[in-house]
Amino acid sequence: MDEVQIRRCSEVKKRILLSVAIAVLVLSLIPGLAIAGPPSMQHGNSSVVTDPIGDILPQTPEAPAYADIKKTQITHQTGRDTLVFSMNLAGVVPSEPSDDDLPNELIIYNWYLDLDLSLPWDCMVTLSWTPDDEWVASLMRRGAGEFASLTPIINGSRIQVTVDIQTIETEFEQIITEFSWYSVVKYATGSGSNWDVAPDTLLAYWSR
Repeated sequence: MDEVQIRRCSEVKKRILLSVAIAVLVLSLIPGLAIAGPPSMQHGNSSVVTDPIGDILPQTPEAPAYADIKKTQITHQTGRDTLVFSMNLAGVVPSEPSDDDLPNELIIYNWYLDLDLSLPWDCMVTLSWTPDDEWVASLMRRGAGEFASLTPIINGSRIQVTVDIQTIETEFEQIITEFSWYSVVKYATGSGSNWDVAPDTLLAYWSR
């Protein structure tokens, strides 16, 4: 490339940069129009499992629809480095379940995590309705019990719990890049317990 061509390329680049700068300035002056900056939160990898309605075992008319999993999901929020655990149920989850629905005052939504892919599970995210008439969410370590309290969100037929990945990494002293997992809803009836498991066979898998 000779000197004349280099100068022409340089002039073209300057014109492009000037045009971009002018366009940004003009857009910023338009009332009500804002130029978006970088998002504060981005959705990373998600692992999603759908589950048939009506597959609670054993089959019983006692189980409420909100004990039946339609979809369970784990989503990584990369901007915050958190994991969002959510379930969509077949019915609306009440803010205060009635005694008619829960004769034993017990329903538990669980996500079991197998952090080293070797079984059995190591860590569990759990949301339950307690005999104290409140929803309680926590992180549990197999064989050791609770190691962190969480804040649940219940919105219609969807439940959600958000976990800081660093909380799990600190407890288990390892970097979390992948794990296998499954969900279970346990509902205690007057005559025993019902279970809904998703996925029904094998395990789901999540990775960064």
